[in-house]
Amino acid sequence: MTAGEGSTRSLWMETGEIAERPALDMYDIDREHPSIYGTYLATCVVYATVYRTNPTGFTYVPAGITPEVAGFLQRIAGEAVQDYAAGKL
Repeated sequence: MTAGEGSTRSLWMETGEIAERPALDMYDIDREHPSIYGTYLATCVVYATVYRTNPTGFTYVPAGITPEVAGFLQRIAGEAVQDYAAGKL
């Protein structure tokens, strides 16, 4: 399992912050594939892992995601990658 893979799984299955936002369903209707939110979160995690930089402040926001939600997902991704690197996840 890679850092990004483990962090993303932990994020949408275990984190309280995601659970507190049920409208941000991380899975598509088939419950097997990521939704736009899950895809964006995973993208932010991969970016943070590969480039070793926090994705908070990305200017790109895909259609279907508000800037506020994008900022939230960016922050969660950045924190998860940092926690993983520190051995907390």
